[in-house]
Amino acid sequence: MAKEFLNQLLKLENSIKSDSARPRPYLEHGITQGDGADDASDDDTDDDSEEEEDDDDDDQGRLNRLARNTRWSSHRLGLNYAARRLAHLIARRAFHMDGLRDCTQWSKAAVSVFVASHLVRHPVSPEQISTVIAITRRAILDTYRLFYPERETVIDRECLFLLREDPRRAAVGSLPSLAWPPPGYTDAFWEIIASRLEIEHGSNVIEVSRQVFTVLVDRPYFDAHSVMDIAALSIYLASCLRHSPISCRQIASATGASEGDIRTIYTVFYPHREDLLENRTVDIRRTDSFESTLNLLPREVPSHVE
Repeated sequence: MAKEFLNQLLKLENSIKSDSARPRPYLEHGITQGDGADDASDDDTDDDSEEEEDDDDDDQGRLNRLARNTRWSSHRLGLNYAARRLAHLIARRAFHMDGLRDCTQWSKAAVSVFVASHLVRHPVSPEQISTVIAITRRAILDTYRLFYPERETVIDRECLFLLREDPRRAAVGSLPSLAWPPPGYTDAFWEIIASRLEIEHGSNVIEVSRQVFTVLVDRPYFDAHSVMDIAALSIYLASCLRHSPISCRQIASATGASEGDIRTIYTVFYPHREDLLENRTVDIRRTDSFESTLNLLPREVPSHVE
């Protein structure tokens, strides 16, 4: 009897050792802190969480990993239950989107969380997502640009059903508005900015702001800054380039970016100004020489304009 009991203990010990040596793919691929295993196993797990030892080389294994990544990320970002379920559903559908075929699983997870958070009216920003997943704001924006044209194939009535706790939304039966494209990409944004700055929408300052914005927004120098900060920087640069200086305080009031953030992002821009403006200076500088154009930019943003 004692010998049989010892044999059972030996089998149990070997089983534990074997289990602890098993590969754990969810520990890889860019998690910045924690192992994510316990965090992901919250109350939104469901029947498709499958075995942890999935082979990531096949579609089913990659799909399972995407589902785990999304659950873990949404949990770490503090999304509520509805948002976590919604992010999980969107991720599983985004997995099959042709436009995202070349994107990483973490990029898909990040975009799924981003979209779900906006649909439940508690949006998280790309910058917030980057604090949880080792992925840049730029990569999240690039993935979203691919997702956006196909969004209606992913977000349908089943997604709306998950949002049924809002009676008004359910009664209308339409998709909540995604906060996209981000500021700087739409005519409406620049119309609002022009109105707040009390200048014509079609003025040189606004047109040049848009040109500068398209140059700066995808540059890695600004990955640590928000899209709104980049828009504010673009307005300030345009005002200098078009000899119509606008104070940092006015731009902050018009865009919502803080004066401190505008000055900070300008200090990032200034050492790279020649490289950043070089490719588009024909439109920006008109007949000015490139050197004289650069000379219009101060070394730092003044606190006010006389």
